[in-house]
Amino acid sequence: MVVAIIALLLGVLIPALTAAREVARTSVCLAHLRQYGLGMSQYTVEWNGWLPGPYTSGSAGTRY
Repeated sequence: MVVAIIALLLGVLIPALTAAREVARTSVCLAHLRQYGLGMSQYTVEWNGWLPGPYTSGSAGTRY
């Protein structure tokens, strides 16, 4: 009887934990996207509206 109750509780709990894990992954992804957006915004303010991209490292600028 006790084993059946534990199995029933685990059967209910495991999908809930899986859903919670997915929500956590989504929130981490959104936090990373927000930080990326803030960094891009700060870069464009610092460099008078220029966006970072290729050939902006300050090197010789040789194109291949």
